[in-house]
Amino acid sequence: MICPNCYITYDDDFKFCPYCGTKKPKPKICPICHSEQKIGFNFCPKCGNALMGKKEYDEFRKQGIEELKEMFSPERRRERAEQRKKEKLNIETIPQRN
Repeated sequence: MICPNCYITYDDDFKFCPYCGTKKPKPKICPICHSEQKIGFNFCPKCGNALMGKKEYDEFRKQGIEELKEMFSPERRRERAEQRKKEKLNIETIPQRN
């Protein structure tokens, strides 16, 4: 572990830097591949996406789940089915060139 304040290396098991007393920062999480990354990383080494703190990640996941529920709700499914029917009718009614 490298202290983000004094940049001295110390044991990963410590909660505080033994040299300057800075609290160990929490690891960040990738919202795309969901891997927890080492402290000090700003981008995921697996997929290159920007990392998030745990609180921000939890909010992101909650919002994503709510959006998925909305996207696949019965009302939205009916709307998409109706739209596909209209598009199919429009394609079939277009005169073909010979």
